[in-house]
Parts: sequence; C-alpha cells; structure tokens
Amino acid sequence: MSSIIRAEDEQSSKSPFPIMLLPEEVIIDIIARVPMCKYSTLVLVSKYFGPLVVSPELYVRRSLLGSAEHCLFVLLYNSYDFHRWYNLYRKSNGSYRLVHIPSFPALNGGKCVGVGSKIYVFGGISPENIALGAFSIDCRSDMVQTLPSMPIPNIWSIAGVIDGKIYVTGYYESDFQKILMKLYMRDHDDNSFVYDPKKSKWGTDEMMNSKKWKNACVVDDVLYYYDGEGKHLRMYDPTHKCWGVVNGLEELLLETRCFLRLVAAGNGGKLVLLFPNGPGPNIGRTVEIWCAEISISLERRQGEEIWGKIEWCGQVLGPDHFYSAAPLAVMV
Repeated sequence: MSSIIRAEDEQSSKSPFPIMLLPEEVIIDIIARVPMCKYSTLVLVSKYFGPLVVSPELYVRRSLLGSAEHCLFVLLYNSYDFHRWYNLYRKSNGSYRLVHIPSFPALNGGKCVGVGSKIYVFGGISPENIALGAFSIDCRSDMVQTLPSMPIPNIWSIAGVIDGKIYVTGYYESDFQKILMKLYMRDHDDNSFVYDPKKSKWGTDEMMNSKKWKNACVVDDVLYYYDGEGKHLRMYDPTHKCWGVVNGLEELLLETRCFLRLVAAGNGGKLVLLFPNGPGPNIGRTVEIWCAEISISLERRQGEEIWGKIEWCGQVLGPDHFYSAAPLAVMV
C-alpha cells in the first residue's frame, strides 16, 4: 500500500527507522497499540506513517486488539459563522484541547448522532443556504458520504440511537415540534414520553413530567441532565421511575452554566460536560469553553446514592463568541 512512500523515505535517509524495515502488517499491529493522541507525532516523524494512521486496516486491528477509544467530537455554535466541528484532542502533556476539523462540513441546524466510528447527520442548512439531506462522516478517514434521502426534507431534525438503530424525527417549515430524544423525548409542552423499540410504541411517563429536563444524555439506560435552577446534575432511573441527584459535583456546578451540555463518554458510567467558564454566554459575548469528564458510581453512603467523581477538568478552547455546543462520542 505504501511501498513507494517507504522507498522515498529510505532514500532520503541514510539510517531509516528500524520499524520501517518490518513488514507492513507488523507495523500496523504496532501502531494499533499506540494511543491515538500520538498519531499526529508519528506523521511528523515520517510521511510514511500518514497513510497508515488513516487506513481501514489499522482501525480493524485496533478493534480486534481492544484498543479502540471513545473520542469526543463537538459541533460548536458561534455568533458570526456556521457551526463548525472540533475534536477533543489529548496533548502529550496530558492536557486536552478542542481542535478544529476543517474537512468536516459546516452546517446550521440538523441533528447529529454517533454510531461506531461514524457521525450521521440529518437535515440542516449548508453555508450556501441549501437544505441538506442525510450524510455520514467517517471519523477515521474524514470521508463524507451521502445517504439515501429522507422521505420528507427535515431542516430541523432530532435523532437518537436505540439498540444500534437510528431513529429520526423533525419538522420542516410550519410543522414545529420541539423534541429531545434518546430513549426519551419531551415535547413543546414539557410532556415526557418513552419509546419501546421492541413494541415500536411510544408511552407516557408522568414522573418524568415533574422535571423540565433538557440537553440530556443517557448512560446505562439512565437519563442525566443539568438543572440550572437547583445547580444539580439530575438523573432519572426508568426502572424505578424516580429522580435523583448526582452528589459530589457541587463545586463544579456552583456557577450558572446555561449552555452546559452532556454526552456519554463510553461504557463504565462516564459523562463529559461542556460549559462556559463563568456565567452562561449570550450571543456576542466572548467566553472560554471548559470540559470535565465525570465517572458515575452507585454507592451506599447513608443509603443508596449516586456519586460523581471528576476525572479531569480544564479549558479546551477560546475565548471566542460561542453560545452553544453539540457534543457526541464515537469509537475510533
């Protein structure tokens, strides 16, 4: 696959790297065991590694070795441009930074979900003011592929993943219906519903109606959202049909985070929170974007309680005129 590049590298150096003398399948096996945060350094070492770090063979091998990682991608909204994509990148010193991905298409509106190593986008408007259909982005190769058109063009769509299947709903022009959906949804009148994929049926949930939840995400079948009034991270257990509070995060959530967003960071009960540093932003206000990873555990402290532990927290981007964010996690 890369024999020409390998030959050029060997000719340009009197002492080629010993690893480059190995069979290519062995090199792929070695690179598959290296954390992805090191790949950008590998590419700088030699252009021979460029095609390898985006090759399908590498990511198949990473999956077989159990080396695949959950990576966070964020669609950031600002007050002067279309929404653009960023990747949460871990630097060699252990800190994190949101890095712009120019190869990902900018858009306005629509809904994005992560499945496997791909991001699926439904609806939205392009910078050329063209209504978009459905397309996918391969986060390993940055390839964009058009998907079959939706029966009805939904400029503003909502999508969620249930048992590996993507469910999409939305509206076009006057057919307005504000919905937040994963395994759950909430309509414009704050009524909550739960979808049962086995019965292909929606049902009501009166207990969920007691909270005006929004910007929620689901980890291990439990719904989490930030309660701005109570300054709490709240959770809803659909099995016991009860609300609870995640303890241990009081200091982190002390200030108002009006555009705080959550995303499941993979298995093991982890959440990633994105929020502005300081009071929530308005359009035109300059803010910094901060990020925190939280592990969730069920412990018995004076009874059965949910506790959160902050794994890390810090500034990842800015300052800029950001006013909202849409994060999602994929496996690469």
